[in-house]
Amino acid sequence: FPLVYSSDQLRRLDEAANKLSIPARVAIKFDTGMGRLGFGVDDAAKVVETLAGLSGVEPVLVASHLATADDPAEREYVLDQAARFDQAASVLRQAYPGLAGSLANSAGLLGYPELRHEGQRPGIAMYGANPFYGTSLERLGRDLQPAMDVTAPILQVHGLAQGESVSYGRIFAASRDMRVAVVAAGYADAYSRHLSSTDGLGAQMLVKGERAPVIGRVCMQMTAIDVTHIPGVEPGERAFLLGGEGDNAVRPEELAQWWGTIPYEVFCLLGQNPKSPI
Repeated sequence: FPLVYSSDQLRRLDEAANKLSIPARVAIKFDTGMGRLGFGVDDAAKVVETLAGLSGVEPVLVASHLATADDPAEREYVLDQAARFDQAASVLRQAYPGLAGSLANSAGLLGYPELRHEGQRPGIAMYGANPFYGTSLERLGRDLQPAMDVTAPILQVHGLAQGESVSYGRIFAASRDMRVAVVAAGYADAYSRHLSSTDGLGAQMLVKGERAPVIGRVCMQMTAIDVTHIPGVEPGERAFLLGGEGDNAVRPEELAQWWGTIPYEVFCLLGQNPKSPI
């Protein structure tokens, strides 16, 4: 059912529902502190008044969204949002008893059990990423298991002699004789150019259960990795840009850290250019 955040939306839905003779079941969104979409909490009575004049609209849920639930230092603001939500929901429930509520996102569900209502909205936790990664509450999400892998094939494996460079700009030069694998993934596949490395101490992929550092600049559709320490790597094998099996799996939180972003962006962008052979 649609999430409604304005009186104009309600009226348009009512008009469409009456034309089709099908009631429009909706969720009413309140802005309790996100500053994004939603009715104002103080407008709850007006929302009830508007709904009373619309025969085709049936509210089934009242919802809001937490702005800072993943930040332990913002607990007071989270609880303030929860109080505002309860205030708005109480007004609507006077007219619509039993109206379900929905407030908690992934961090809210893990960090604030008291904010769980009838409707839960886990987002990033469903991908197995910890919304509290790197904070004092990290322990609350440690049992989450990553649910997304992104892989690409290795195109070629070749030697790189000491002093030789790899990729554009020659930003990486081998400090020793190395073996390099060229992986068929780059920034055109949303494997960000920010993952480029001058020293092999940043981003890593997973090959044959072992970590393989990215070396040199990430190209449009190719990235070089150091596989010197991994025996038997051959063209056609898969490199895990994200995920993989075992303790060495590339976690979304660390990929985001190398990337200089957040896991949400990793999940949204990475692998959005899949290749299907014909």
